[in-house]
Amino acid sequence: MNLLDRFGTDLLQEEQEQIRTAADALLFCDRLESDREARKALRVASDVVIRRTVCGCALGAVTDSLLVELVSCGPDLEASR
Repeated sequence: MNLLDRFGTDLLQEEQEQIRTAADALLFCDRLESDREARKALRVASDVVIRRTVCGCALGAVTDSLLVELVSCGPDLEASR
């Protein structure tokens, strides 16, 4: 969430909430493959971050770090196979 706080100054409140919602959904997700809500939240948050990168509102290195941190909130994909 520290990274989101640094990146968040460039985000609208709604966008910050979408990223936090995805992090929460991933934290409580057992298997991403079977959790439709977690996948949807991750997709929405990823779209926010990618959109900010494409429009030049954020640096790619920062958004890459944010996406990595976001995905790391979820279950280990290798362990769930």
